[in-house]
Amino acid sequence: MNMLMKPNPNNAKIIIREVKIGDERGIARAHAAGWKAAYRGIFPDEILDGMSEEKGGPRFREAIEKRLSDDNAPPFLLAEIDGGIAGFASSVTPPQQAADIYDCEIKAIYVDPRFHRLGIGKKLVSETAKRFFDQGKRAMLIMTADGNPYRAFYEKLGGKPVEGLGSITVGGKEVPLIGFGWKDIRSLF
Repeated sequence: MNMLMKPNPNNAKIIIREVKIGDERGIARAHAAGWKAAYRGIFPDEILDGMSEEKGGPRFREAIEKRLSDDNAPPFLLAEIDGGIAGFASSVTPPQQAADIYDCEIKAIYVDPRFHRLGIGKKLVSETAKRFFDQGKRAMLIMTADGNPYRAFYEKLGGKPVEGLGSITVGGKEVPLIGFGWKDIRSLF
């Protein structure tokens, strides 16, 4: 499939699977596109414009290798459409914040904007929640920079706002973090 074209949602086949070696460039591409869409106007343009699959690929390869070397690692899933990577969700346990309430966290979830509104993000969240549940986890957190225009996505999935999570600094600009929590992840699948 030509990855510059958005698939027809009526016949797009979406596959959610664990990452593997060789996925790193596609994940980096989705990450860069997702960050540019979510954080333009929030973080400096020079940082966003400098993101690419070439620069991000090695970092994601390292993350994939780490995930594959640990049978108990939290989920690291990607979404494929017609063989191309459209998005991903990587996770951590325990969460970096609010660990007294939440026992797992989707650390990063990004869908290439060309593939928005096909249900990919929802499928990634749902499958991640299922895998966390199978690992004995029950309450999940997702954090994002305040001002992210896609926060409505988390709210639509039933995430309750969680405040007091600190901030993130990118390119010298500090932005508060906002979280969305599910105290019972079964509501996501």
